[in-house]
Amino acid sequence: DQSYAETMSDEEYLRNPIGTGPYMLKEWVQGSSLTLEANPYYRQEGMPKTQEIKYVLVADDNTRLMQLQSGQIDVAPTFPFSLAQGVEADNSLALDIFPSTQIYYLTVNTTQAPFDDVKVRQALYYALNKSELASTIAGEYGAPVAAIVSETQGEWFNGELQVTEYDPDTAKQMLADAGYTEPVEFTLSIRTGSTFYEQIATLIKSEVDQAGFLCEIELLESATLNDKYSSLNHQATILQWVDDYQDPSGVVGWTVDYDQAQCFYTGLNDEELDALYQSAQSEMDHDTRVEMYQEIQQRVYDNANVIPLYRNDFAFARSAKVDGLSVALEYRDGLFVRGSTRGDGVTGEDVTENIRTIRCVPKVLKEPVPFLEVRGEVYMSDESFARLCERQELLEEKPFKNPRNAAAGSLRQKDPKITAQRELSLFVFNVQQVEGKELSRHDQSLEWL
Repeated sequence: DQSYAETMSDEEYLRNPIGTGPYMLKEWVQGSSLTLEANPYYRQEGMPKTQEIKYVLVADDNTRLMQLQSGQIDVAPTFPFSLAQGVEADNSLALDIFPSTQIYYLTVNTTQAPFDDVKVRQALYYALNKSELASTIAGEYGAPVAAIVSETQGEWFNGELQVTEYDPDTAKQMLADAGYTEPVEFTLSIRTGSTFYEQIATLIKSEVDQAGFLCEIELLESATLNDKYSSLNHQATILQWVDDYQDPSGVVGWTVDYDQAQCFYTGLNDEELDALYQSAQSEMDHDTRVEMYQEIQQRVYDNANVIPLYRNDFAFARSAKVDGLSVALEYRDGLFVRGSTRGDGVTGEDVTENIRTIRCVPKVLKEPVPFLEVRGEVYMSDESFARLCERQELLEEKPFKNPRNAAAGSLRQKDPKITAQRELSLFVFNVQQVEGKELSRHDQSLEWL
């Protein structure tokens, strides 16, 4: 209650919080780990199903991979694609890819040279090879971007902004026209231990050094880096943003509202742009509001203090304790109508009738909605796999190598009767699309399921 919070300072409350969510704080070792335990007073009976979750802070990506392989941790979120091969080569691990709104940005400090000069900042558009950045770091799961707002935001996204092609000669000419006869030097400060940031920084250096700049990479611990860019003592850094909801106000506010974060820690206090954002916040006419956000993106592009680099999907490396075949299930008006495998990510196999044989899959939703698509994993437990192997041995059939292959092979049977005999289960991990139900966060989706 309120009296509890009033008995302590803000910092004391942050260390001993009380909320109404599904978990309570059990232990917090600052800079090391955070352990949550299930809230026995949670409003929904029987939830949450996981009794304890421990978050471990591991800055180095290679260390996270080794901890996954040794069983010290179960999940490594935001996993670098460059280490994906190590996960895919290990039968005890799995890699899950999810669509995201994440964008990486190069942000520059406009309160000190050289980036106090807008002409120098704009020359960066031609000095950066965004296509190379996206393809090298994220491969098929990434793409270069020009606008600060993610294209997943639909009509709010300014699609008229185009990615500038890498052109070192044009960048050099722009710097020369602005009066710079020597390479423009700057320091790019990034977090140490992160494969993502070190890769991005290395590529940026190789690109801009050919385009009239001279970049030095500075590796800093997270806390030191945060202090440096928060106090505007840096020259340039790499930051990222992920939308929490379907509206552009989050990233736009962070970028143009000086009071929020000094305009994404660039120090560019554009009062007219800030005023436009404040007006867009209160504008009631939808079409007018869309136009205002489109204009904001154009003006941020012109200011060139926050330069979007590329977008990418999320990669989660995890222990393959639950590992089978990724599937999508569709419901219309509460009825299960279609099931398909992931396939090549665009087109999958229709396995509707086989999925109907899985006992834990609801054929009718308890809370009907016009449309629902969920993603999950069809798997076979170790016990079911052992029983299947015994039957195959008795019938002198070639056994499956592991539960994952058994689940995939069973779901793809031409005869659903065979699938029904295989004791398959389904683990649902994501609501891909829903109509008639407001679900703004992933935890709300899982709770609803």
